[in-house]
Amino acid sequence: MVLDIEPTSVARAGTDLQSLGAEAKAKVGSLFASGEAAANGHAGWQSSAQLLACGQAWRAQLEQMIDYITNVGLNLTSSAVQITAEDVEAADRIDDVLHGLAGR
Repeated sequence: MVLDIEPTSVARAGTDLQSLGAEAKAKVGSLFASGEAAANGHAGWQSSAQLLACGQAWRAQLEQMIDYITNVGLNLTSSAVQITAEDVEAADRIDDVLHGLAGR
């Protein structure tokens, strides 16, 4: 199977995913601030504990997805770097062979 990719584009996509992950990670806490404030402001209510638990569960799920997306970005970037290095190595080997043949 032959894969024809543009490493620069793959690396850019990986970097973009990592940046988006960092932005999302920074903002995720604010999504639950109003629920936490409501639960803490009405601590005697029976629903307060459930509201906090629900918010914590959703926050954990979002953070897990953000971490996954960030890791995908890191893996894309790493793959692009590896492919570029392998392409350079292959080109160098071909040049060595061609120069060897030309010298005969």
